[in-house]
Amino acid sequence: MNFTIYFGNHEDKEVHTMDCYVDVEEETVS
Repeated sequence: MNFTIYFGNHEDKEVHTMDCYVDVEEETVS
């Protein structure tokens, strides 16, 4: 399970605002 944390725009993944988005990418777990 990879936790990708970045600040700002969810699409640009750049520091634009003080907002914090947490993108959780789950790999295929069987």
